[in-house]
Amino acid sequence: MAYEKSCGSVLYRIHDELRILVIKQARNGNWSFPKGHVENNETEEQTAIREVLEEVGINITPMNGFREVIRYSPKAGTEKDVVYFVSNPALQRVKLQRSEVSDYKWLRPQEALKTLTFHNDREVLKKALEFLRENNKI
Repeated sequence: MAYEKSCGSVLYRIHDELRILVIKQARNGNWSFPKGHVENNETEEQTAIREVLEEVGINITPMNGFREVIRYSPKAGTEKDVVYFVSNPALQRVKLQRSEVSDYKWLRPQEALKTLTFHNDREVLKKALEFLRENNKI
């Protein structure tokens, strides 16, 4: 069985209210979070930082204490893990990598839950929100 691994982050901001960044993948139209494949000898955190910067142009620092893994089979004979972190970037101006991402939205949590394409991503967002509440971040 082949194995793939990607890493990314749930990005959030608070100005007047809590917002979550969701992106629309250019190749299939799915709404998700910024993420991508581990390259060379990168750590999970390094991959998440690089992929978020590449896809949406935002520098992040993953928060300590949150690491959520989704495992699924993207195609027959392949198993994939996606590792997500949580980040609250200082600057939230988005610059899309158009070859990978066709659109983005900063949404309220309930809107984000409705917009995300996959159940697994919705579960990650619920766990991220719980983590943020428990740690007095929101």
